[in-house]
Amino acid sequence: MITRNLSYSFLVAILLSGCSMIPTYEKPAIDAPQQWNESSATKETVVAKDWWKNFNSAELDSLMSQALSYSNDLGAAIQRVEQARALAKSVGATQFPSVDATGGLGYDRVNPETGKTTSESTGSAGLLVAYELDLFGKNRAKVAAAGADVESADFSKDATALVVMSEVAKTYFNVLNLQERLSIADQNLNSAKELLRIVQARFDAGATTMLDVAQQKADLANTQAARASVELQLKTVRNALAVLVGKT
Repeated sequence: MITRNLSYSFLVAILLSGCSMIPTYEKPAIDAPQQWNESSATKETVVAKDWWKNFNSAELDSLMSQALSYSNDLGAAIQRVEQARALAKSVGATQFPSVDATGGLGYDRVNPETGKTTSESTGSAGLLVAYELDLFGKNRAKVAAAGADVESADFSKDATALVVMSEVAKTYFNVLNLQERLSIADQNLNSAKELLRIVQARFDAGATTMLDVAQQKADLANTQAARASVELQLKTVRNALAVLVGKT
């Protein structure tokens, strides 16, 4: 009778393990247009993974390589992917039975005739197999959720890589722009200094007034201030670029 009850209970458990309480996912309906208003936008555009190489800049290529290898943001995103994969692996382990080994060792032996105890080596070993039945699909839901977390982390990593690459390119071109502006500011500063020298020489010769000298000195001071502002912007942008590529 006990055997029949155990068999019946085991059969019921097996049948229940096939039941699932996981709700069926239904994709939400979104009222979105089927195509763009502009006819040119309907053409499929393929963007290369190494799109920045179209600029033919060895320096930009080097910066991109450093950013993809040493960016702190991208490194954190990659670690989140690895963490999600490890979690999915540990959750998936619940789908399989667990096995534990047991064993014992003894040395005592009692003689039934004399009652004398002697030492004798004895041993025993065994295996304990346990399996958790997935009633109502709980474990399967955990495995599916963990798999979705892995995909989400992977997509987030790719999105982070795109953001890093775009920011590196934008910041690099900003550096080039500020370098050009600084070069122009240096030329303007040299011109202002030369004009002040000429005005001062004319004043010393009595060909002009002190007002002209004062105005030229004011122009020189404004030119120096403008150059200092561009130089400060260039330092700031260079620091931002260093952060993007993971350098000090």
